[in-house]
Order: sequence, then structure tokens, then C-alpha cells
Amino acid sequence: MTSNRALRVLCGTTDLLLLVTVTLSLALFAGRLTDGEHPGLPTWFGRSVLAVTSGSMAPTLRTGDAVVADLTVDTAEITPGDVIVYVSAVRPDMMITHRVTAVDADGDGDRVFTTSGDATSMVDTAMVSEHQVVGRMTARLPFAGVALAATTDAVVPIAFTAAALLAHLALQTSRSTTDHINGTRRRPGAPLHQKDHDT
Repeated sequence: MTSNRALRVLCGTTDLLLLVTVTLSLALFAGRLTDGEHPGLPTWFGRSVLAVTSGSMAPTLRTGDAVVADLTVDTAEITPGDVIVYVSAVRPDMMITHRVTAVDADGDGDRVFTTSGDATSMVDTAMVSEHQVVGRMTARLPFAGVALAATTDAVVPIAFTAAALLAHLALQTSRSTTDHINGTRRRPGAPLHQKDHDT
């Protein structure tokens, strides 16, 4: 009986993990489809949730956290002290989340930002143009980046699906074994607690 209870808990846990993973994956997919201006980002109502993958902003942001970024922010509203998300000038496929330490203008009159990670007192060597800015951070979600990263990896939903199936199979096998040992037989379609004794 104890093993059945443990297996039921395991089934419920794996089912919940699978449900959460699938829900997040669908939400991310839908968010990417609905945003025409930022096609690579999952976006809802002008906001995007991005995983933190480095410790450059510690202790404000830690690896495994996530940030909520306002993608509709006007760069004219960005001031020193704001934390912005911007596209790396060296790697266009990478986004950086750093704090603005100064705001200036370039030769064309466009705004440029001096940035720095909170983990160091040194400023970034490259200035950030207003055209690189993706958004401004509005909230921190502790540890949410771990779940976010997991949902983008196809192996995770597959692993949770396999774990759920194995847990349910183990539970059914355990119940069948218990019925056999007790010398009882269940009518097809009857609830598990209703058993017919062999005559």
C-alpha cells in the first residue's frame, strides 16, 4: 500500500512537471508568433521574460534568474541607474543586461549609453547606441531563468513525458501484482477498490 501511495505521488509530480513545461513552451511559442518587431523574443503586451546566463549583474541579478523587460520603452526616457537589455555589437545573437551609468549623444545626435555590470566597478568599453536597446528591465524573477531555459530545450519535455509514462506504468504494474498476490480479480471496468473473489 505504501509503495502504491509513493507511486501515486510520483505520477502526480511528473504529470505536474510535464503540464508546466508544455504550458510554458506553448506560451513562449505563441509569444514569438505574436511579436513582429522582436521576432526572436517571446513577447506579451510589450513585455518579454529573458533568462540571466551570467553573473555580471550580481548581486542585483544572479545566474538562473530572469528579467522582465519593457520592450516599448522610449530610449529618450532611459536615465542613469536604469537596467537595460541590448543587443551585443560583437554578437548580434546575444543580448546583454547591464546598468546605464551615463547618457550622451553621438555625432549624429543619437543617444548612446555607457553601461556596466553591477558585479564590477569598471564600465563597459563599448558604448551602446539607442538602436541596440531592446528594452528596460522592470522586474526580477528569482530562479525563473532556470525554468525558462528548460522549456527551450526539447530534451526536457521529452524526459518529463518519459518519466510520467514510466511512473504510470510502474503504478499499474504494482496494482496488478498486488491483486495477484491477494488472490483477487477485478471485473473489467470496475473501480480498483471493488474486487471479486475467485470461487
